[in-house]
Amino acid sequence: MRTLSRKTLVRPLLIAVFGAIALGGCASDSAFTASSAFADPAAYDLYDCKRLGPHRVALAAREKQVHDLMAKAQEGTGGAVMSEIGYRSDLLSIQGNRQYAERAWVEKGCERQMAAGAPAAR
Repeated sequence: MRTLSRKTLVRPLLIAVFGAIALGGCASDSAFTASSAFADPAAYDLYDCKRLGPHRVALAAREKQVHDLMAKAQEGTGGAVMSEIGYRSDLLSIQGNRQYAERAWVEKGCERQMAAGAPAAR
């Protein structure tokens, strides 16, 4: 049986590390965030402004609720770890959905429509 030398094992590891660093710089320049990976970008395409407004408010309230739960969990022993395990994915999902809901709100011109009292066209 052939044993692998240290040099043979280190080279692929270094390539992977430097590749991840190089790609990490690219990812920070784009609109992609960790929270957007937990949400569907097309989820709000069919929402009209009348429906989108209350949904944005509900997402903001849910995000605050999860933040409060995370803060409460951090008070106990091992709370920081339990907070991350228990709530981080939920928080990222909510933040991603809020990001896409806000984008839809702006793209559909809902602020102008609601201010003018005009019926939602989209």
